[in-house]
Amino acid sequence: MKNIKLETLGQSTMLVNWDNVNLVKEVTSTFGEQYREIYFANGSTVATKQTMCELESELSKHRK
Repeated sequence: MKNIKLETLGQSTMLVNWDNVNLVKEVTSTFGEQYREIYFANGSTVATKQTMCELESELSKHRK
């Protein structure tokens, strides 16, 4: 199980089991702000300002 800690756009912290993630999508808001949307297997989503590089770095800590 790959659990990583994320900070949401609302600046709350959540622990995510990465095994339940389907995809991460780069998004730009109508105001030009860039963020990532994380899509889960159950259909829910969460938005984070953490970059793809930051997410990859967190996930690499779990690689064997």
